[in-house]
Amino acid sequence: PTPSQAPAPGDYVCDDSTTIEDPIGEGWNIRRIDWTNKGKYDRLIVTLDQRGPGGNGTQAIVHVLPADDVPSTLQVSSPQAGSTAIALGLFQDVRLTWTLDRALTLPALKWITMEKDNNGFPWIVLGVKGDACYSLQIPDWTGDDPQPATTVLVTIDVEH
Repeated sequence: PTPSQAPAPGDYVCDDSTTIEDPIGEGWNIRRIDWTNKGKYDRLIVTLDQRGPGGNGTQAIVHVLPADDVPSTLQVSSPQAGSTAIALGLFQDVRLTWTLDRALTLPALKWITMEKDNNGFPWIVLGVKGDACYSLQIPDWTGDDPQPATTVLVTIDVEH
């Protein structure tokens, strides 16, 4: 089946951490990253492709922190624009084979970096203008009705 698109966010979290666990227990590759302005929020979509059985259970974890604290806290590069960082960590059974470091021209999202930390875990770090209020959604990992899929979309919506 095709991956589920996230609906418009119902609410946002500001200055807090969020975790969503993969109930399917697969291994994943980060295939692509897309971003767009959706009017009242900016949307970042991370496409994960299944690469076989995982075993350790993947987690998508978001942290909000000052952009200058990213290198010391997460052991990855900080975004070059934006005062606040929204950092998406993909832990256990997620393989990253490429990096990203570029400016974004969206109302809230100003920069994106993606690389592995010292433990080999991928981090996608967004440099954000404003309060960094976000919504993390992974429709195919919904705990009460997980949908096995070969491709999963991880969505972060950032309020303008």
